[in-house]
Amino acid sequence: AGSTQASRHAQLQRLHARVNCDPLPLGSTRMGQVAHNSAVQSEKKAGEARNLGLTRDTRATVDQVLDPRTMLVLSKMLKRGVFEAIHGCVSTGKEANVYYATAPGGAERAVKVYKTSILVFKDRARYVEGEFRFRHGYCRGNPRKMVAQWAEKEMRNLKRLAAAGIACPEVVELRQNVLVMEFIGQEGDAAPRLKDAEGLGPEEWLRLY
Repeated sequence: AGSTQASRHAQLQRLHARVNCDPLPLGSTRMGQVAHNSAVQSEKKAGEARNLGLTRDTRATVDQVLDPRTMLVLSKMLKRGVFEAIHGCVSTGKEANVYYATAPGGAERAVKVYKTSILVFKDRARYVEGEFRFRHGYCRGNPRKMVAQWAEKEMRNLKRLAAAGIACPEVVELRQNVLVMEFIGQEGDAAPRLKDAEGLGPEEWLRLY
């Protein structure tokens, strides 16, 4: 047990050296000002709570994303070359945070980490009802399984979109509450969301939709 704990600790130490959870500065990626401000505010709240004595080793983390179990999932992905570094947070939300990462060879990745210590997923049972994969029910009593089911549902939706020929991020890998996808953008510059895109005429809107 002692050697296992020491091994996990070593994994987490290596991961911390390659994971930056701070919001990406506006100069390194063209994330919208609103998204940037949201990410900064989220990190500010996390820092305030940590100053009250909470640590990153607490299972229900302050920012509700990178708890120790999630860090171990990321560590295993790092070891297998799914990505080699996480450079910062590009989006924050009630359900998940999205981080910009790079893989060996320079491939760009979006790492979506679903929060495991929130209640929002308890109200999402209706979104997985009717799926054969979830025919035995939604794990309301187990937050981690509940969030993992929701992440799997989103992965399956992305694959359905791709199969139908609809442009969407390509799924790279899903493990528990971590979904790794193709990064939509170039050289760290995130493509704008449709609602943030400027200068689009009626024809462009129809084509993009």
